[in-house]
Amino acid sequence: MAHDQIQDEDFTQPALLTIGPSNTDAKATQPRELPSLHDALKEAFRVLRCNVGRPWIVTAGGLILTPAALLEIMPAA
Repeated sequence: MAHDQIQDEDFTQPALLTIGPSNTDAKATQPRELPSLHDALKEAFRVLRCNVGRPWIVTAGGLILTPAALLEIMPAA
């Protein structure tokens, strides 16, 4: 299994979502476990579209999705 790509099975597995601050004055939140990568992506895309933070996701398989990676895969609004 490649660790640099989202696998089909990742979408139904739990994922950790952390929302970092969009500025340096605030602190990052603690990671939250969401029921699925699908749910984590949905929330991360909302955060990016609203420009209210910098989301990071860690999949159950260990893949880390940075804010830049999330912007690359975010569907058009």
